Amino acid sequence: MEEKHRAVLVIDNTNDFVATDGVLTSGVPGQKIKPAILQLLTSYSA
Repeated sequence: MEEKHRAVLVIDNTNDFVATDGVLTSGVPGQKIKPAILQLLTSYSA
């Protein structure tokens, strides 16, 4: 049986796209998904 590999890539989540004063900020909507991103990363590191 072939082994499958999974990966998650999160790029500059906090500084530019989520921070209130970020260059390309999405503001509150981006800040609201932070817990979901952290949960996903935790599940991949297990």
